Amino acid sequence: MIRKLRYQAFTLVELLVVIAIIGVLISLLLPAVQKIREAANRMSCSNNLKQMALGVHNHQGALNELPTAGEANYYNFNRTLIGTIPATGAKQSWGWPYQIMPYIEQDNVWKYVEANSTNPNSANFQGDYFIEENIPKIYNCPSRRGRIPSTDPFPWNGQAVTINSIDYAGNGGSWSLGYDSQATDGTTLNGAFVGVNHSLDPTGTFLTPTVVHGHAIGFAQILDGLSNTLLIGEKAVNRATYMSGADASWGDDEGYTDGLAWDTIRYGEWSGSTAWAGIPYSDAIGLQDDPVQDQEAPASVGGGGVPWWPNWRWGSAHPGVFNIALCDGSVRPVAYGVDPEVLSRLCNRMDGLTFSLDN
Repeated sequence: MIRKLRYQAFTLVELLVVIAIIGVLISLLLPAVQKIREAANRMSCSNNLKQMALGVHNHQGALNELPTAGEANYYNFNRTLIGTIPATGAKQSWGWPYQIMPYIEQDNVWKYVEANSTNPNSANFQGDYFIEENIPKIYNCPSRRGRIPSTDPFPWNGQAVTINSIDYAGNGGSWSLGYDSQATDGTTLNGAFVGVNHSLDPTGTFLTPTVVHGHAIGFAQILDGLSNTLLIGEKAVNRATYMSGADASWGDDEGYTDGLAWDTIRYGEWSGSTAWAGIPYSDAIGLQDDPVQDQEAPASVGGGGVPWWPNWRWGSAHPGVFNIALCDGSVRPVAYGVDPEVLSRLCNRMDGLTFSLDN
């Protein structure tokens, strides 16, 4: 006898139940997957900071000085060349992220000069553009962004240039003394990265390697100890302008090679005034003290509603903590709720005060 097997199909109700079960499982697993991904991103950030800190140490070993914060007149000039060779250390107008590139396996980008022109005023000059557009991978947090596809013509000869922002900032000390002046190096001289100003060429247009104000320091000048002084940390960025690179994202709009600016340097305290950028002092006080997780800036803060409220503070895209590298090369997380006074002392390399990041 031959039996005929009859296959029974799923009913609609059974199918809906299966779909519902799958949906519940996905909803349960998704947060766990996101947490794992974020933990991996935070570890990647720690590795980035470790490599940058090692680059600073190698710079110190090779040149007997730390990198500087760069030229205080940061947006008026290209990098400083000596012939066709980039100036090093305090002679260089571009900031610490550019200065350590030979020590993080980015030597070919660091020394790139366009073959047909070494004159930054020439329409054929593209060397600095090329460097700006080729940001090292370790300068970006995987929780935030990679290369930025937008363009901003400022500051290179009116040419449209891809601006690639860095997600980390060097320690400039207690607070900023301001920019755009040949009378100051722009920093309070008590951070790990000190600002410099250079003399101008006979036309008054381009920088020479001669330092007028400021100077490089070495590890010997970090009097509080390398393990008690911040070197590089993650910086807060307006979440709405991650991929912008435009001037409206102030503090994150000039690119990773920038000389002394909030793009590459941040401080232990806020140093605003009642007239500065149209922000009332009562609204600004304390903002620098408190690190924050990335957020969209309220439109009401900033001159003319420009959304740059988080963009002079320490912080990150990570929940709960941001990562820092200390001057001894160690990397550790710091809670957003850290005592502002502790953060201020951490940025001052010679105040002689004790503190604990574990409190």
